[in-house]
Amino acid sequence: SYFLTGLFSLMDVMLSMEMGQILKLMPLHEDICEALNGKANQMKDSLDLIISIEKGDWQDVFFLSDKLQIEEKIARNYFNEAFKWANNLIKN
Repeated sequence: SYFLTGLFSLMDVMLSMEMGQILKLMPLHEDICEALNGKANQMKDSLDLIISIEKGDWQDVFFLSDKLQIEEKIARNYFNEAFKWANNLIKN
C-alpha cells in the first residue's frame, strides 16, 4: 500500500479536483488519506520516498529508505514495478 499512496498522490492534478474532494469519494484507509493531505505518518514517509525516487534525489532516498527500514535497492525495484503496472493500466 506504500506505493499505492504514490499512485494516488497526483490524482488531484489528473482530475482537476481538490485532494480533499477526491479523498471523500474514495474508500482509502485513513492513514493513506492523511499522508495525501500532508500529515506526517509512515505513509507520508513512504510517499516522500517515492517522490524522492521520481526526482532522483538520492540523498533523500537513502535517508527515507533507512528511516523506513527498506533497502534502497528494494525501494527502487518496488517503484519500478509500480510504474510498469500503472503504465500497463494506461495502455489498456
